[in-house]
Amino acid sequence: MLTQDAPPVFRMGWLSTIKNQWAHLRLFHSSNTNNYTGWNSAFFDQGLEKIRSKIKAHQTALQLDQLLTQKECIVIPLFHYRQYHVLSTNWKGLRVNPFGVVSIEKLQKDSPKD
Repeated sequence: MLTQDAPPVFRMGWLSTIKNQWAHLRLFHSSNTNNYTGWNSAFFDQGLEKIRSKIKAHQTALQLDQLLTQKECIVIPLFHYRQYHVLSTNWKGLRVNPFGVVSIEKLQKDSPKD
């Protein structure tokens, strides 16, 4: 179990429910119960508060990302999921949100054109 005896290296995926830097980086906050790495940093926690308060959010997020992936190497990004969608020109209304969720509620077949 990762919460009790995490191995030195493990694979884990994470997808936030909203698209912003804080939602993704908060996984590594020292008090987050999903932070299975056990890593903590007062600098990182303070940076998350800046992002949450929208104080230089983008610049701070880049610094925190570098801390995780380059300086401390807490995270080693292996890959990103990728989806491909092919749709005939006879169809319209396919929607894919920024998280890759496909919505077909408005999918309609075009009427044949003479």
